[in-house]
Amino acid sequence: MPVILVDYRRGSHELLAPLSKIGLPVEETTLEFGDLLFTGRGEHGAPVTVAIEHKKLSDLVGSLRTGRLQDRQATGMQTFDYRWLLIEGELLYGKDGKLLRRRGRRGFALMSGGMTIGELLNRLFVLQLMVGLTPLFARQRRDTLKLIEALYRVWTDTDLDKHKSHIAIHQPTTIRPVSNFRRAVLMWPGIGLQMSRAAERYFRGSVMTAAAADVEEWKQIATVDDDGEIRRFGRIRAEKLVTFLRGETTPCQTKNRNRQPT
Repeated sequence: MPVILVDYRRGSHELLAPLSKIGLPVEETTLEFGDLLFTGRGEHGAPVTVAIEHKKLSDLVGSLRTGRLQDRQATGMQTFDYRWLLIEGELLYGKDGKLLRRRGRRGFALMSGGMTIGELLNRLFVLQLMVGLTPLFARQRRDTLKLIEALYRVWTDTDLDKHKSHIAIHQPTTIRPVSNFRRAVLMWPGIGLQMSRAAERYFRGSVMTAAAADVEEWKQIATVDDDGEIRRFGRIRAEKLVTFLRGETTPCQTKNRNRQPT
């Protein structure tokens, strides 16, 4: 497995032990540019250099303000084939857009440098477009380790041109056609989609059997809702349905029909 070279200086040096703990091969060294460097597998297995510049968010703002990142570090990173800027820290900002840092458990203070979130993102996107330094955000140290591990696996597990996760053929969910049984009973009072499915199972797909069933049979047919609760058709709905199927009228309907206009 290709070794990840980790710069010995403070900051990047802190990554050495935790990266080793999660099973990545690491070695302490001196890097002129970048904080981590390893050899990946390019197209057809050709070796490529993969570099990561790791910065805490507050340090990033300071290096952007002084121009150190743009003038020396970003330029030096261009000597590598692929390069990332891994930014560690919470991206917090106020209503005015000014970047904030935590102060205590609930307090916040302005981050040194007086930079807004808009200015920060603008600068990072320009660095990506002009010098190929792709930003990655990690909220905390464990996120940093996961991102480094993911980049390492992507570049060392297989050749660049053999990756396939970006290739797919969209297969939209097929809408299953409603059976003739369900199409028929859905026209009956009190029968919805779930109940039509339950009735189809109960009457084994026979519309004639369902139409001839009595109240006692219909009332016990049950469905299961999203919470896992069993809901039965019930006697009241069963009586209305059977009355409808028999072509009969309810007492209320009979009374209304017999009422003479005044």
